[in-house]
Amino acid sequence: MKLLKSFALISVLILNFSCNDDEVANPISQQNSGPDHIAFSQNFGSDINRDFLGTIMDVNGSPISNVNITIGNSNAITDNNGIFIIRDAEVKQRLAYIKAEKTGFINASRSVVPTDGTNKIKIVMLPETVVATVNSGIAEEVSLSNGASVFLPGNYIETDGSLYSGSVDVIMHHLAPSDESTQEQMPGMLYAANAQNEERMLQTFGMLAVELRGSGGEDLNLANNTTAEIKLPLDASLVSSAPTTIPLWYFDEVNGYWIEDGEASLVDDTYVGNVNHFSFWNADTPFESVNLCVTVVNEMNDPIPNLRLFLSSDYVSGQGFTYTDNLGQACGSFPINSNGQIKISTPFNTTCLTSILQISDIGPFTSDSAIEFVLADYIFENENIIGSYNDCNGDLVNNGYVVLRYENWNFYDLVTDGNFEIDFIRCSDQLNFSVEAIDYDNLQSSGVINYSLDTPITNIGFLQSCNNINEQIIYEIDGNQELILPPFDVRFMDNNPEVNNNATIEIQDDLSSFQNCFWLRGIIQNNPIVGEHFSSDSYNTEGFYFVEGCPAAISNPQDSEMTFNIIQLGPAGDFLDMDISGDYVDFNGVSHTFSATIHVLRDE
Repeated sequence: MKLLKSFALISVLILNFSCNDDEVANPISQQNSGPDHIAFSQNFGSDINRDFLGTIMDVNGSPISNVNITIGNSNAITDNNGIFIIRDAEVKQRLAYIKAEKTGFINASRSVVPTDGTNKIKIVMLPETVVATVNSGIAEEVSLSNGASVFLPGNYIETDGSLYSGSVDVIMHHLAPSDESTQEQMPGMLYAANAQNEERMLQTFGMLAVELRGSGGEDLNLANNTTAEIKLPLDASLVSSAPTTIPLWYFDEVNGYWIEDGEASLVDDTYVGNVNHFSFWNADTPFESVNLCVTVVNEMNDPIPNLRLFLSSDYVSGQGFTYTDNLGQACGSFPINSNGQIKISTPFNTTCLTSILQISDIGPFTSDSAIEFVLADYIFENENIIGSYNDCNGDLVNNGYVVLRYENWNFYDLVTDGNFEIDFIRCSDQLNFSVEAIDYDNLQSSGVINYSLDTPITNIGFLQSCNNINEQIIYEIDGNQELILPPFDVRFMDNNPEVNNNATIEIQDDLSSFQNCFWLRGIIQNNPIVGEHFSSDSYNTEGFYFVEGCPAAISNPQDSEMTFNIIQLGPAGDFLDMDISGDYVDFNGVSHTFSATIHVLRDE
């Protein structure tokens, strides 16, 4: 069982959240925005600018669109994939605070130690699910099925400090340390100011979020000079290490870290304590820490992105995880003067790698540190996927991203000056993958296009988006790129399926225009159809030939050296995906280089 450790997470897919601000009703939050916070913020370092690529999801793993994202003075809104992009956001060297807000969800957040590369953030937002309705003037207890509860005194105020009278909807969530999803759903990171305003890292023994709504949807909080009792059930795995009393901490949604406020006592394997306002509350043991940055490279000293790192410490039970960015780096807090261990893993389960790639001891560290690991040559391949991306007008996309899907795992990266690059490691024999490029500003997509890996570098060439098209042919002759949009006539004819005797693939657009047409015809005589095929010296044997820019450039099969890779051949109504590359001589005797990516629907 994995226990949530306090390593400050950064990466792909890092995650977080918090609750609604109650600044007037909560004088403690207001106080922390004053001189105490100014003194504490000296721990954050200088202002820097960094890029962020984030994913916002619900508890079921579905993307959430139209979420308002804030990082400092920068703002963005998630697209239909739940993705946001913020470039050059002003953050601190040791703290970047990302907030996510949308009606119907508890406000969410993530705090990270930013790296030099693209900071990939994943935030899972909790729903504003009402678990009970109580009434003002009546003391009542509200419980969850796992034993977490809050005893409400019955006295409530609105955000302007006025007393509230009427029914009260109670929204409540409990986060358990043993649940790995807690790391995705908690607010900020486990970084805190203790009662002496000193920075600490935390090990959580449980978290509870409580929000109150009036009958008209008003945000409510506890009346001044009143308290509520909260109960946090203790994981069975933590009973032996649980202290009899433990500090309580609330999450400061304005500034992005936890603040010590009171304590809880262990009663029958449950922590019980009193709180004077509602926010996310956390029962934690604190530790002094240093800032630790980890870089992972291969034996050629190339950074390895998208690796999963598990870190554990002698001072903290369990382990936490994070992911390396595009520079192979991950940063966070680590207990001072503590020995520990790092485990380097692939980001997804595979059939050929059933355990950790590398295990190394780390520490102790007495000050901020940076360490590097060289990943030995295991049974995997370093895959590098590169390409370029244009909008519908043929201009470079400067604010976009690509999604690479491989073995049920998604890799995301930014498009910069029209170019993109995604790296991951592979150990299975699966070569097929797909890519979708998204123009974030114009909300347009290239569509999902299938490819096959060409280890170690796969150049998928040129992608273009235009009004969320589903079919497209993108080809390049002598460096000149063209995009052809549907309608297409796509036919597959197999005269003898058992031996593939003269199976034929034919793809045409509007040949009658004689302006910008495309016609490709291929004959396949050997199984399997899906896979690589090569041009031949005859129209009548296995091979492909094409007509482009009718009738000017017709390929001469006698002088062509072309590779035709059929990646997917679905039934009629499904997609045919293939790519082409090589050289040919046209019937005018002119030599050309040619490449194409074809993503079309079969008509028959």
